[in-house]
Amino acid sequence: MKQTEPGYGEGDLLRKQFSGKRGLRAQIARDYKQAGLSESLIGQHMNGGRPISLRAAITYCRALNCALDDISPSWANEIRQAAQTLKQPEQPWALHDSATDSVRYTIRENLAKLMLLAQALGDEEIDYLIAKARGLGAFDPSVHALKSVGNGL
Repeated sequence: MKQTEPGYGEGDLLRKQFSGKRGLRAQIARDYKQAGLSESLIGQHMNGGRPISLRAAITYCRALNCALDDISPSWANEIRQAAQTLKQPEQPWALHDSATDSVRYTIRENLAKLMLLAQALGDEEIDYLIAKARGLGAFDPSVHALKSVGNGL
């Protein structure tokens, strides 16, 4: 890495995250050994002897419960710039024409009415409506079995 690349000269920010927290360096080295951190490497990062890699910066953020900007503003900036180049996923369901907007409005309007109706009805009325919708008679014994299904609607 060149000294102009992200992660250089940011040890003071990392050191600030560790300040006043005795034993934290050893604990993080133990807990995040799998991620490649050791007490020696943490010390090198804090003293500026080694640049903070993106992987290490992310691991520090998780371990210290802080934002990437708090550890390495240069890496945070790199990620923001990279994020701007990502292609947004296509959303075929997000159509915006007058016909679709009209249907969307009608659905929302009807859902609002159904929510009001559902709040006003008791369990027996809901059971009756479910039975009618399924073609059962109002006093059919299976109507009562539908009660739990009706509450889930």
